[in-house]
Amino acid sequence: MRLLPSWVAYETAYLHRSLDRVSAGRCAAAHTRTLADGMAAADVFRVPEGRLLVVTDLDWQYLSRPPGSTAILRVMVQNLADKAKRRRVFESTVRIGADGATGASEHMTTGFVVSSHARVCLDLVPGPLGSPLRISKVLMRGYLADE
Repeated sequence: MRLLPSWVAYETAYLHRSLDRVSAGRCAAAHTRTLADGMAAADVFRVPEGRLLVVTDLDWQYLSRPPGSTAILRVMVQNLADKAKRRRVFESTVRIGADGATGASEHMTTGFVVSSHARVCLDLVPGPLGSPLRISKVLMRGYLADE
């Protein structure tokens, strides 16, 4: 990866994952890119060939857990060619509020990088990620840079 001066403009990426459509499996749901005009891209987001996605911020909302308990969102990068190759790159821990819901807005000091040969996966502790619905939304922000 070549390093660019800080003044070079990058292509901003806003990825949204609504988990009300999650099927079985941790990486089953896909991220949708929010475009600059406020519209959602028609396709599932994949990092373009020759580019890197640098994720710098993450927001998430959690529902349906006993008040005072803890929930952990784990973010992993998974190799597309060999799904057994998956590494944890970020965790966000929250305490559940009196109404059984909570959320977090995380600004990462260094962030994490996803190549065109990988994808972002989510896991929830305690699980499951899918039904019954516990995570309502995940929003990742970052930018695309040349590989």
